Amino acid sequence: MGGGRSEPVRPGRRPDRSASLASAVLIYLRLARGRPSPTSGQALDPGFVRDAPAPWGAIASRPAGIAVGAFYSVTRQRTLATHMSNGNPTVTADGLVEGVLELRTDRGGMLCDPARNLAPITPPAPVAADTVRKLSLRGGELLAGRLEHGPRGGRQLRVVRVNNVPVEKWTSPTPLADTVAIDPVQLLHFETPGGPKTMWVVQLFTPVGRGQRALIVAPPRTGKTILLQQMAHGIATNHAEVQLVMLLIDERPEEVTEMRRNVRGEVIASSNDRDANAHVRLARLAMERARRMVEMGQHVVILLDSITRLARSFNTTIGSSGRTMTGGLDIRALLEPKQIFGAARAVEGGGTLTTVGTALIDTGSRADEFIFQEFKGTGNMELVLSRDLANLRIWPAIDLPQSGTRKEEKLLPPDVLKKVYMLRRQLYDLPPAKAMQTLLERMARFNALADFLDSLHA
Repeated sequence: MGGGRSEPVRPGRRPDRSASLASAVLIYLRLARGRPSPTSGQALDPGFVRDAPAPWGAIASRPAGIAVGAFYSVTRQRTLATHMSNGNPTVTADGLVEGVLELRTDRGGMLCDPARNLAPITPPAPVAADTVRKLSLRGGELLAGRLEHGPRGGRQLRVVRVNNVPVEKWTSPTPLADTVAIDPVQLLHFETPGGPKTMWVVQLFTPVGRGQRALIVAPPRTGKTILLQQMAHGIATNHAEVQLVMLLIDERPEEVTEMRRNVRGEVIASSNDRDANAHVRLARLAMERARRMVEMGQHVVILLDSITRLARSFNTTIGSSGRTMTGGLDIRALLEPKQIFGAARAVEGGGTLTTVGTALIDTGSRADEFIFQEFKGTGNMELVLSRDLANLRIWPAIDLPQSGTRKEEKLLPPDVLKKVYMLRRQLYDLPPAKAMQTLLERMARFNALADFLDSLHA
């Protein structure tokens, strides 16, 4: 935490070739933009360049696949320097190294790069235990600072900003677990101009509010991936102020690529070619980052795919306690996944953390069924997908009678709620496939959800 400039490299010490290469790229970019290059006496940290912050109001017009904002202080620029950084520290516009704090067992920490699935920055950017204690850091904070020589050799981060707040003005906020949680009252809108009617169905029959703990119950091949993409698109289009994060755990690599190309928001992933320890570490750090943001009054939406695979990973890493449950699950395996899912809430007078997680069923695994049953009562919204409807290629394959939101009257206006109840009564006596087809046929006659609602008479 000491002030002052970094010490110069001592004679005889081998030069840092990666730093020299990154510095050359940065000078090239400055010249290309018409900016003056630094003089030989100026310090230059390796890394890739970031532009000035983009207004959140522009989020709806971002090209798909360009990740913005949820875990960053500013917009990431995909340039030649990005590809040549090799994990070097991200450098902000004012020349500071930036990353998300991951606490270690020695009570110190390391900076991790959101641009690389929260992998540790290389060369390392350690944060001293004294700094963590002095600033009351809990992990997940976005730190910016300068790398300097530490008192015992090596390099340490001298923190300049915490969560974009100057360090001299920083005070640790109230932990999320100690805040007052209230029912969600602000509806998230998924309808988009010319968008799929699926989002109309979701918005009416399973409304999601800020602070919701939503569970999508999905047999294999019932369209949960497309559903998550459509929900992400609706949030990015209608709610520029919301920080959107897609958290993929133990997912297929090609699915990760598809999400990155189609989701306008952060995609943080640990694909199934990595081990269970990597899945657990990523989930912990991503959720800690989300908690810190909500404590600062921000609104965060986490789309988690999937809770089932996350619980399996914890079961693999937890070690055997000698007490196993159905499907070989250790009795302690679900404790932390429940805490991760249960962290979602609307804070009275503050931010909100919304989690939409998927739970896999009908996989032939007794463990998966047990995980679903354990999580079934922890959410306050449940959207059930039907394999029968999916086999008939009826999309969305939503089982309407089995799906719903607790206290939906706090999210939907009274007149809309009456019309939703009327629709439910009309469709209840029909077979599930016929009910969904009838609903979609009626919706297809309109270009806007408001027009469809106006056509109904409660």
